[in-house]
Amino acid sequence: MTLGSNEAIKQAILGGLGISIVSRHTLTLDSPESQLTILDVKGFPIKRQWHYAYPSGKQLFIVAQTFLGYLQNAPQHLVNLAQRG
Repeated sequence: MTLGSNEAIKQAILGGLGISIVSRHTLTLDSPESQLTILDVKGFPIKRQWHYAYPSGKQLFIVAQTFLGYLQNAPQHLVNLAQRG
């Protein structure tokens, strides 16, 4: 089944339509996380590489520069969170 959003997937799971693979980040505070079970599956989590792109030779606006700085530091921040448990 193909659904249009992570929320639709969560609702389908809650409705008993099966299981799914979604990012842990989709299980936000507003979701009924207590009604969902996270399964321990061999080979998970799936590792991904993310890339950012912007026009070369262009001066980025301050908001874009700030966001780029956040993206460059986010991997270490996430590692630190994972190590805390």
